[in-house]
Amino acid sequence: PYQLILNVLLDYKSIDSTYLFDYLTGKLQNRSHSKNYIYPFGCNKSQKEAVEKCLSSNISVIEGPPGTGKTQTILNIIANLLIQHKNIALVSNNNAAIKNVKEKLENGGNKGEDYELIGALLGKKDNVKEFFDNDHTVKLNQNWQLDSNTSTNIQLQIHELSNIIDKVFDKQIELQTCKSKLRDAEAEYRQFRKNLKLKIEIYESISQKYFSIWNSNRLNHFKDFFIDHLYNHNKYIFYTKLKCLFRFHILNLKPFLNKGDVCISIINDTLYKKIIQELNDKISFLEKWLNSHANTVDRFVELSKILFRHHYVEYFKKNTGSFDINNYR
Repeated sequence: PYQLILNVLLDYKSIDSTYLFDYLTGKLQNRSHSKNYIYPFGCNKSQKEAVEKCLSSNISVIEGPPGTGKTQTILNIIANLLIQHKNIALVSNNNAAIKNVKEKLENGGNKGEDYELIGALLGKKDNVKEFFDNDHTVKLNQNWQLDSNTSTNIQLQIHELSNIIDKVFDKQIELQTCKSKLRDAEAEYRQFRKNLKLKIEIYESISQKYFSIWNSNRLNHFKDFFIDHLYNHNKYIFYTKLKCLFRFHILNLKPFLNKGDVCISIINDTLYKKIIQELNDKISFLEKWLNSHANTVDRFVELSKILFRHHYVEYFKKNTGSFDINNYR
């Protein structure tokens, strides 16, 4: 079907300059843009990235299952286009999706923050007639308007917070990943200890003597070395001893000879403990960092709201009544 559409479009002049042509031919282009975007309706990492990519590309596709915040993303895109004094055509194959966005604009700010003037249902003729037959006079909240210095100062704060917000989102994702890994590691360790056939406590002196200061990464390297060079050997060659000395600072290899399964169990037991401890340490660090930036996202959204309200008032003070049923297109 894409090729059919493309063939039809090619019959038109200057088709190669349209966004649809770029999309169908895979020649998408980035356009110059400012990264001073606002998010008055809130956002998470994926929503923030979607807004940025949408506003920096000539065409974008944003998709996701229900409940992932696509409507919220649309609202933030509308907000950013409005402060650029641009018009927005929001279209859909069903009225419910459009009405959902309009309702969010009318009630989206909560606490009396009504952005009703932004949206008008103008698809069907009946909707157009109904819209222009009714009085849509809305008293703008003059308290939302800012002086030039305050507006500039808020823009600078949003710009500074934007970079911090990216780090906050990254660390939130990292924290959830660490917690998931910790749950898996603890479950695996419980199963490992349950299936262990020897009393590993008897051999823990080996772990304390050789592995206590190693991290999990170094212990994994030693495990590979042990399997390759010592697991099935009752003696070692000089090269193995020398390699072990330089790589792991272990000179005496006798404790590891003739104890293949025992040593592997000791290494695995120690490895689980270290992985669990490292994950707990990482989680503690991330939670502490996020707690120190607990209000950053809320502050970012609140400043975005303040700036959006200002531009909302500025825009509709100049543009209210500038079109009618005959020229609204």
